[in-house]
Amino acid sequence: MLQKFFLLFFPVILVFTAAAEFEQEFSITFIPENRKYIFSNTRAVITFQEGNTVYSLGSFTFNLVKPFRFADGSADISPQDRDFIGNYLEHLKKKITRLPLIPEITEKPGQPIPVIPGTFPKQQKRSRINHVFIDAGHGGKDPGAGAYGFEEKDIVLQLARELYNLMKNIPDLDVYLVRSSDDFITLEKRCNFANSRLKKHENGLFISIHLNASFFPDARGAEVYYLSHDPTSEMARMVALLENKPFSLELTNLTGKKPVEQIISRLEVVQYQTESKMAAEFIDSEMVKLPRLTGSRGVKSALFYVLQGVLMPSVLVEIGFISNKSDIEYIASPDNHQEIMKAVSRGIRTYIELFEKSNGFTE
Repeated sequence: MLQKFFLLFFPVILVFTAAAEFEQEFSITFIPENRKYIFSNTRAVITFQEGNTVYSLGSFTFNLVKPFRFADGSADISPQDRDFIGNYLEHLKKKITRLPLIPEITEKPGQPIPVIPGTFPKQQKRSRINHVFIDAGHGGKDPGAGAYGFEEKDIVLQLARELYNLMKNIPDLDVYLVRSSDDFITLEKRCNFANSRLKKHENGLFISIHLNASFFPDARGAEVYYLSHDPTSEMARMVALLENKPFSLELTNLTGKKPVEQIISRLEVVQYQTESKMAAEFIDSEMVKLPRLTGSRGVKSALFYVLQGVLMPSVLVEIGFISNKSDIEYIASPDNHQEIMKAVSRGIRTYIELFEKSNGFTE
């Protein structure tokens, strides 16, 4: 767990004592005007203020057990706070983060005084998307929704294969099918398949393909979802419940988790929320052009288990309603698969182009 930070001034060097699994180097910047101490590395930025019981971790604010103190060359943090920060930093080791680096600042009147020079590695290459993972929902013993003689698992597998064929030859992009046959794949295996292929400093995008269903036969059209603890609507929550059902037994109920685990779970959900929403909007903007699907029902958010487990931006695409005769006749026909998935592919390509043009949305 996080222990005390010691500053040795010969020259100014940071010594960070920690359990081996949390050992990291931090740069520390002291801002005398407001007595703030900014602890930063390539994974996280933590801001403390002397005498304050509130600190920020990334874009989130938390309460300290006792006021923060920095005296005699060390920072005093309570064991409870060290545990939480340590757990979160360990969690971030598995993630790809693109936090803005704090530049080295020369000492001038009225300017922040760098306690420790920055130790960030030089960026050798611009950020780009290295991998796209295409997940055909359901499979095997889990047929998904069914109507008019069709099963969701079969149609989404055909659509996923079509999307794979459209994207597999894009230069410098590795494209994978998470499910390539009629097999039931557990939530853990789906997530591990994608996460294990992301190397350090690489970026990916996870696309889960599904068909919607409703008790109202007139409901039709495409929907694109991104991950959120707060569903856009009651209908969005119901869609998530339907898609999550096969994985329910795999997961520990969130209410049974410790407070620290609950907070980390919520941080995990929002880690890539902005990028996921952007990807969803690009795909939706192309789906709306498919006249046979009567346009799009819009971009929505809900808590989908399969998206929560992947360590990258992710979206879930409900291509249309299997419970609507017009939708399913159009979607089930192999003659239309390329037209449908070209729309999804165009949305993905637009997201990738913008990501790389903006150096991972940092410019």
